[in-house]
Parts: sequence; structure tokens; C-alpha cells
Amino acid sequence: HFWAVNWRSGLLAKCPRGPQWPWPPTWSYIRSFTEAAWAQGEVLRRQAAGRTGASDYPKAAFEDFEEHFSLSLKHPLPAGQVLRIQNPEDPVVVRSSLEPKGLNCCEVRWVRAGGHTMCFGACPSLGARLRRWVEQPTPD
Repeated sequence: HFWAVNWRSGLLAKCPRGPQWPWPPTWSYIRSFTEAAWAQGEVLRRQAAGRTGASDYPKAAFEDFEEHFSLSLKHPLPAGQVLRIQNPEDPVVVRSSLEPKGLNCCEVRWVRAGGHTMCFGACPSLGARLRRWVEQPTPD
């Protein structure tokens, strides 16, 4: 699912240093691709700033920028416009590690089916439910 989303969104093509095929389809692939996408973003930021050596890809482990994936908020979220899909039994993002203040700032759908990143494959109706959420009118 991770690979399919990145392929359909065009991110695979924009991240030439990332692994192109999800083999083996495990956290190892997701981690490698995330590290490559982070490095690509750093290269683009350097190029936009006109810095020399901008095309040198930085090396960084996922742990070096992992805090960017937490639910810690840097800015207020617009009400009714942010959805988080979370498995209450997720072995990777443990429910107790989620910041309650962050959870109060978005609509949370607790989907028990599937494990980490697998809710769409394990819950066939989730795509339609997500579409209904996107199409619902936002509060004024």
C-alpha cells in the first residue's frame, strides 16, 4: 500500500535515490524510502536557497528526523479539515504515545482492522468512508 500510494502520487519519480520496488515489502523498504525522500527534500531546499553543493545528498537515519512524524503540533489545525486514521492496537505508533492535545485538534477514526499502515487493505470499506469524510461540508 505504501508503494502504491507513492507511485500514484508521483513521489517515486521525484525521489530517484529511493528504492523503486517494495522488496521485501517490510518496514525496511518504508524506512529506506522515507530516508531517501527526506534527503531529496533537503536537496531541493538547498537548491531553492541557491547554496553551493546543493545536489549532495545528506545521509541521515530515520531516527534523525523521526520527530517530524509524531503528532506534536507546530501550528493550530483548521477545525474539521484534518483526519487521522489510527489503529488502537498499532504496534508501531502506540496509542499511549499519541499526544492528547494533538488528538483533540483533528478528527480521529479508530480503525482496528489491520496493523500499522495496513488499515486500507484490511478494511475494504475504509476508502469509501474516507471519501465521504472528504466530501462532507466543512463547518463555517
